[in-house]
Amino acid sequence: MANLMKLCGKCIKWTSEDITKCPMCGNRLIEARLSKIYWDKISDDEKKEYTQKYLKSGESIPEEPDKNLSDDAVFQLKGYNGQLYVYEDKLLIERKGFWGMLTNGLAGSKTIPMSSIQNIQFKKASAFIKGFIQFGILGGVEKQQGLTGAIDDENSIVFLEECNQKAEEIKNYIEKIILSRCNHSSSNRNADNFSVADEILKLKQLVDMGILTQDEFNSKKKQLLGI
Repeated sequence: MANLMKLCGKCIKWTSEDITKCPMCGNRLIEARLSKIYWDKISDDEKKEYTQKYLKSGESIPEEPDKNLSDDAVFQLKGYNGQLYVYEDKLLIERKGFWGMLTNGLAGSKTIPMSSIQNIQFKKASAFIKGFIQFGILGGVEKQQGLTGAIDDENSIVFLEECNQKAEEIKNYIEKIILSRCNHSSSNRNADNFSVADEILKLKQLVDMGILTQDEFNSKKKQLLGI
């Protein structure tokens, strides 16, 4: 956001320019929640306090998303520990930037088929606490320790307050896909149950007509019921 102060943790220099990298050393800047107007009014001691606070936080501005990856994406989210791209049939999590490397090591990118996502854990961010969106996948074991677990979980993205709306849109979009898949599976199961019942009824009619014996009927019925 323009007019917010930004700090270079390497040069220990502040700037209000609308940039993401330090023009002196190329280091990614830390964006502070301080306007240029406010910064100009506070004392030198207060500026030193803010400098120490943001140096300790280490929250550098996330890398810009890869334009090629975002071309066909339905949604994209720049997170604290990586970038999330949502496609119609899959998710792609890219671990770029310093914090992506620090929290997830050399994990690189990960593709998750939409069909393997079983559930979503979601927590909005506040001014002081990061939010996260965490994907529970088929055969996976997601970490359950809230934000602490989500930060180093390979199937999660941690984000800041300004990303709340986008993250919630992604959550709602994927939950609709999961619900649609569950409804479809339920319909198929119901159809199978009706099919089995119809077959048993037909066999019973054959018994009544004297075409099948009771033993033959019982044998066929067990086959149909899988017992």
